[in-house]
Amino acid sequence: MSSFAQGLSGLRADQKAIEVTSNNIANSNSVGFKSSRVQFGDVYTSLFFGGSANQVGKGTQILDVDQQFTQGVLTPTGNPLDLAVSGDGFFKVRDASGKETFTRAGQFQFDNQGFVINSEGKKVQMFPLDPLSGNAINATQDLQILDDILPPQATEASSVRFNLDAREPAAVNTTFDPTDPTSYNTSSTLVVYDELGREHSLNIYWSRVNENADPAFPLGNQWKLTALLDGVEVGLRNPDGTTDPDGKVSLLYTPQGNLRTPEAATFTVDLTNWNAANGRFSETDSFTVNMNQSTQFGAGFVIQDLAQDGYQAAQFTRFDISDSGRVSLQYSNGESKEVGQVALFKFRNVDGLIPVGENSWISSPDSGPELPSLSQDNLFGLIKQGSLENSNVDLTESLVELIVFQRSYQANSQSIKTQDALLQTATNLRNG
Repeated sequence: MSSFAQGLSGLRADQKAIEVTSNNIANSNSVGFKSSRVQFGDVYTSLFFGGSANQVGKGTQILDVDQQFTQGVLTPTGNPLDLAVSGDGFFKVRDASGKETFTRAGQFQFDNQGFVINSEGKKVQMFPLDPLSGNAINATQDLQILDDILPPQATEASSVRFNLDAREPAAVNTTFDPTDPTSYNTSSTLVVYDELGREHSLNIYWSRVNENADPAFPLGNQWKLTALLDGVEVGLRNPDGTTDPDGKVSLLYTPQGNLRTPEAATFTVDLTNWNAANGRFSETDSFTVNMNQSTQFGAGFVIQDLAQDGYQAAQFTRFDISDSGRVSLQYSNGESKEVGQVALFKFRNVDGLIPVGENSWISSPDSGPELPSLSQDNLFGLIKQGSLENSNVDLTESLVELIVFQRSYQANSQSIKTQDALLQTATNLRNG
């Protein structure tokens, strides 16, 4: 009579295997779906009673249905809110009650407040950034992308890289006058911004000093600097806060044309007088100009680079997400602003994750605690913006498995049918 039990166990196991395979096939187009696999095992109940090597098994059973967390193929979509993980890691999403789930399905969208959500309305989590260091902080919060105007920023630091012509003679007129070209050798203009984002012109003038003016530099390698902001002369101070006896600052070069003094060559532009006449430029009433990469060679005067950190107010244009998950907002003035890092998590035992539908999982004691992508001890995958991870179901393989399980089901049915025929024969012998 054990053949009935054996055949019945086979029918049950094959039915379960067909269900698992059918579910895989049904989700072959589900983004981020991970296929499942049935593990069969034999049954030997008599082992509990000290059976022999000749014992006959009692059928089969399903030992486990485990998910296969292999990588799915990434498909480009062009949608900036579509995200895919190439490698290990899960996105974390949180519902209104605070319940967290993990997913590989990166079909995200905006809600009416700029939060990034999935189709269930759960909000994608990110790591915020430390305002001082810019490093991500291991404390997740909802990812929100706002299209607000970028406020202006007053210039705080600037730099000018240039070459002064060593062949130039000293300025004829030692009394500086911006309208008198004989009182300076050359000049350049740097655009800077006040705290309201308004443009201003900083005009810098270089005047070579006569070689007999300073016995310490008989070769005439000294240049005086004068600065005007919107036509108003402003003070310049050395890195240590001092000025030359004449109230100005100087650049001193070696006979080989390299900068000698001041070594840092970062001058402070003092806007006290300018502010008094024109209103406040910035909170500090100053900004710096770095000239430490300047030279004095026997070649024409040339400005090689102008840079400063101020900017006007600007409109939001787009957002970008890097491979590491950094979210940066781009603005019409060319500036960008990082607002966070998309959070990824992994588990020491992914087979311990509990599926809860919608291609999502929750952690369990078997999976172990979540490990954030900020950890340096764990390698994580890359986030691909504008792509989605397809289901990892191999449709051809699944269809073949379906045929195999169907044949097995039929064979187990035949086993029961054969046992029934034998039993019927025995019954006929008794009745005959």
